[in-house]
Amino acid sequence: MPLSESDTRAKLIDPALHVREWTEDLIRREETAGAVEIVDGQPRKRSNGRTDYTLRVKVTSEAQPVAVALIEAKAENLPPGHGMEQAKLYAESKRLNVPFVIATNGYQFVMYDRITGITSNARPMAEIPTPAELRASHGSKCKEPLVTGRLVEWVTWDYIMGLITNPVQFEQKLRHAQAQEAATMQPKQKELEHILALLSETEKEADEIARATRKAKGIIAAKLAQQANEVNRRYQAFTTRMMELQEALAIELTDRNVDSLLEFREMVATGLQSPTAEDKRRWLEILQVKVTVQNSIAVVACRLGGNPLQYRMMLTKA
Repeated sequence: MPLSESDTRAKLIDPALHVREWTEDLIRREETAGAVEIVDGQPRKRSNGRTDYTLRVKVTSEAQPVAVALIEAKAENLPPGHGMEQAKLYAESKRLNVPFVIATNGYQFVMYDRITGITSNARPMAEIPTPAELRASHGSKCKEPLVTGRLVEWVTWDYIMGLITNPVQFEQKLRHAQAQEAATMQPKQKELEHILALLSETEKEADEIARATRKAKGIIAAKLAQQANEVNRRYQAFTTRMMELQEALAIELTDRNVDSLLEFREMVATGLQSPTAEDKRRWLEILQVKVTVQNSIAVVACRLGGNPLQYRMMLTKA
């Protein structure tokens, strides 16, 4: 039976944070953020909005810790980014207003940078940023010009619309990228099949240990407990890798994804359909659009190759 959200926090997230040097004085749990929640994909006010975790860092040794990130935790059987939209709304509250937002299922996390508007790929909890790493990022962002997520979104979508203007060229680029990536995706599919088989074997092994433990006593029970810990360790490692592979394969340029992009391109180009926020997110995810901002210049590129586009942006000082 999958761990509940509360058990995920206690058994998976708390230990992972402690390993990454987050001491209790830098963590606040269930802190009031703002009265919002997501209902049918839309924000709605509510009476009590609380973050699962607020992470704080000391900018100087004498100063009080300041909030730099919040974490929205979900049950272990949900995707790591499941709580991201909820967490973004919390992050925008006047009370917190943190630069980083993290969503996690206890095994993997996804991090959103509110300054650049970029969301990371899912990564194992063993790689969640340490206080020193977030402090360094927070300090650098306070000294650099700020770019709002909305401005980055506009630049990025303008880049996408430029890609789809020429339907023939767009399809050629899609098919070319699909052919180039096929060689790398096939090994991942085979590895996923192998990982799923290992998970099945591990579950059977766990069942056998559980049955034996009911009757075991003394040294035998102790040995079985050691075996159970090892099985749990392997199962978690297999589960983490499975999620990584599933995420990679989910944005593979399959025939279905390519056909879907071409069909939607036609509807958008002819004005039959306006892209929703979810449509945009899916396009950016499949096309793996990346944005970097330096010296007031935003550079946008994607998996289709070609020359990146550059935009001069109007920035404000922090």
